[in-house]
Amino acid sequence: MVDRSERLDELIDQVLGRGDPASGDDELDPLLGVVVDLVDLPRESFRTRLKRAAFGLAAVDSTAAHEMIVQGHDSHRPARPAQ
Repeated sequence: MVDRSERLDELIDQVLGRGDPASGDDELDPLLGVVVDLVDLPRESFRTRLKRAAFGLAAVDSTAAHEMIVQGHDSHRPARPAQ
């Protein structure tokens, strides 16, 4: 028999895979409700605003900001001298 924590882990994997999270367990169902509520957070718009604020990219459009972040550019830090 699978213990409760392993069963909850399996159910969370189902939720993340966009499967049916019904457990049939009165103690696990409230926890699954929280998982379902949180699975899509934070929203993409929040992530974008946070990245812009963190990297000083408020004036840069979102596509350019994303590319700069992916490539590791950070407008705050001076370039490291060559060694």
